[in-house]
Amino acid sequence: MTENVNNIDSDVPICKEESEKTLLKPALPEDAFLKFVHPVLSDMQTTMEKNVKILDNIHHGQSIQDVIEKLEQVILYDEEEDEANGQNRDPPLQLLDDDGKMAILAHGIAAYMSTLDHVHLRRLTTRIVSDTTLWLSRLFRFFESSAFFHDDYREGLLRVCKLILYKRYSKYGTEGFEALYPRPPVLYLSAAARGGMGQYLCAQLGLPSSCVSVVPCGTESHNRFKMDAKKLMRLIQDDVAAGKVPILVVANAGTPVVGQVDSIKKIQEICKAHDVWLHIEGHNLSTLTLMTVPSSLMTAKTADSMTLTLGAWLGIPALPYITLYKASEPALVHAAGLSSYNSHLRLSCLPLWLCLQKLGYDGITARIQHSCELSTKLHKALDESQAVKVLSKEKTKEALGEDVLSFTQLLNRALNASAMFDMVPPTVVFRYVGDTTEQRVVVAPYAENAEEKNNLLHNPSYLDALNNWLGQTLQRDVQEVLIDIIDLEAEGICIRYCPLENAHIIGTEMRDVEEFITYLREKICILNATVQQKALFREMVIVDKNLRLVDIGNWAGLGAVQYIPEVLRDHLETLSEVECTELNKVNLELLHQLKTADSAFTLGETDDGLACIRFGMVTEETDTEDLIRMVHDTGNEVEESSKFVEQMAEVVKKGIEAANKDLELENVEKIMQEGVLRYVPIVGSLMNWWSPPPKEVGIRGRTFDLASGTIESTENTYKYHMQIQHNLPPNQKLQVVTSHKVNEVSPLKSSPSQSYRSSDDDGSGSQHEELNSSSSSLQYDRQSKYVAKQTPDSSLAENDVEEAIETAAVAEEECEEAQKTNKDKSVKY
Repeated sequence: MTENVNNIDSDVPICKEESEKTLLKPALPEDAFLKFVHPVLSDMQTTMEKNVKILDNIHHGQSIQDVIEKLEQVILYDEEEDEANGQNRDPPLQLLDDDGKMAILAHGIAAYMSTLDHVHLRRLTTRIVSDTTLWLSRLFRFFESSAFFHDDYREGLLRVCKLILYKRYSKYGTEGFEALYPRPPVLYLSAAARGGMGQYLCAQLGLPSSCVSVVPCGTESHNRFKMDAKKLMRLIQDDVAAGKVPILVVANAGTPVVGQVDSIKKIQEICKAHDVWLHIEGHNLSTLTLMTVPSSLMTAKTADSMTLTLGAWLGIPALPYITLYKASEPALVHAAGLSSYNSHLRLSCLPLWLCLQKLGYDGITARIQHSCELSTKLHKALDESQAVKVLSKEKTKEALGEDVLSFTQLLNRALNASAMFDMVPPTVVFRYVGDTTEQRVVVAPYAENAEEKNNLLHNPSYLDALNNWLGQTLQRDVQEVLIDIIDLEAEGICIRYCPLENAHIIGTEMRDVEEFITYLREKICILNATVQQKALFREMVIVDKNLRLVDIGNWAGLGAVQYIPEVLRDHLETLSEVECTELNKVNLELLHQLKTADSAFTLGETDDGLACIRFGMVTEETDTEDLIRMVHDTGNEVEESSKFVEQMAEVVKKGIEAANKDLELENVEKIMQEGVLRYVPIVGSLMNWWSPPPKEVGIRGRTFDLASGTIESTENTYKYHMQIQHNLPPNQKLQVVTSHKVNEVSPLKSSPSQSYRSSDDDGSGSQHEELNSSSSSLQYDRQSKYVAKQTPDSSLAENDVEEAIETAAVAEEECEEAQKTNKDKSVKY
């Protein structure tokens, strides 16, 4: 960069703008060479030029129309390459209804309201905040509470932690961490809580990581993602005995992923006994709005604070998160940052204020109730299936044969809030585990890891592959119901559906869930059939000598096999590189022919990098024996075709060697008859002019018949100017005649004979004899013993003809080399 500036002639005046451009633009080679040498530098140059252009536009200013168009391009085009090519993708923007448009419009109104007079603005924001807080406290049955509105989900819990520190440590405001050192505080989080929550709280509060205690979850499948209340009790007692101060427990009314509900009632009793603040978060808090019986109003308050994601539950974007907390001293609340005198910050709740009035109580409860009905419908259908394991809740009493209240009856009962959390889970997480009522699938005892794989339904990797296939199929074919494929550490691959997060965005209706359930049942039947027939498949493949079973851990289909030709069967463990190539070639050709009959066959790869054939999913009507028999028979046809070509090439090679020996002997005999002087330069020409050699004397070509294995002379061919085939119809002859000047091929679909002819130059100068000395022919017999093995309707006939033609070309080249060798020997002799 410095060199480029110093090389500028000092006599030439440079304006300031041009000098800035020169400094910003480095001295780089041409684009083509730069991309070849270092693509990263090319991208840096392109980015720098673009930024310089943007700076120039900012310097001069742009019209509002240009700015809006630029924003539109940024939204519609993901990559600059797409923008250059004019390829606009679907914008990743949510389609908005009237409520969503109002929320978006509210942000612009809030910005415009900030221009009001300070006194009037403070009075206006106070009313908006107080109205919104009152409505939310009544809506979620959390009376005598205050609300904090924030954009980061973790910000509300952070401010609550500060409030607790100010309340429990009177000198925390003046001494800071020194007030905490004698008796450090302890925060209790579940092992199933949001990732990174403990580290975030410690970093923002300035606490060591030892101040966060992770409470383990249960060990059973129904509570594997729930906080263990007994272990929480033990941890609190140990910390109190160690001189620490338990200040906060964060419980989940629906864990972030699985949706299991902690034992809220037990945890509440523990916190009350040890004077610990209880904070609750999760999707199940939305069900508090569905409790309509007056007697349940006072029982809904189950915690000291809670965080609500109302925007996600209603399907309305740009709504802030809400943290409702128990009212406390105003000074402590202000010190913790839960309240602010800044009117501009308090206006963040304006979109929520407008949407609450637009929807009303009935509109909000209708949306939440619709989502809960969708999840309840799916839960009920999954409880009826023996092949599915539901992780988000335990099986209902109805599934166990007992009476249970309907969803509408639940809403009309006076229930405790924690009971409502357990009975109406808005998140559904399930996993296919196989039909346990069917007969167990047994692997051959001599197979690899037979003890571990004796039951395929206990093989975690195979179950993960089945669930992955099920989830991808549902995502592709039922797009009206948005599901997620998740990987749980304790379970494996699972399928998650949470209508609270997406039902209102894409408009999922009850009929969509019913169609989803129908389609899910069909796929479960396919999975059951595949698992049941997998044992028969493995047994048949192991018995077949030409098929080798291949274990592919992430393949959900029936299995994978590899066809082994007979010549490679005895030394599979010591295959050479050439043999591996031939093995791949056979399996690829086999796959190509199988896919013409059934598209369920796909290409796979073994651990050794060899090609194999994968079988897809099957139904109850599929005959596994027919599939394996088809693979076996087709593989035999491919192998026989390969053997025929190899044997034909070997026979042709031997015929060429025999013909060359005959030609060499005939050439020596000819020299002895005509004399050596005819082959001496200049003298030979004079002698041939003085005494021309007889036309009948010369070396005749040779024809090699593959059917009989005999070598014959081509004397009759050149004598009668035609090639004679004995006992063969003309339409079954394939003749390839080649020379230095002419290449003629008489095409034929099924040629019954094949012959090779080669000759040497007799030096007579005759055009007829030159054609004889420099030509060769190949005749291909389809009725030979090799072709007799093929079926009449074999599709490999045309391929065999092409192979024969290629063999003839190779034979011609070897014949020409033999001719040159014979000439050199004649001159030396």
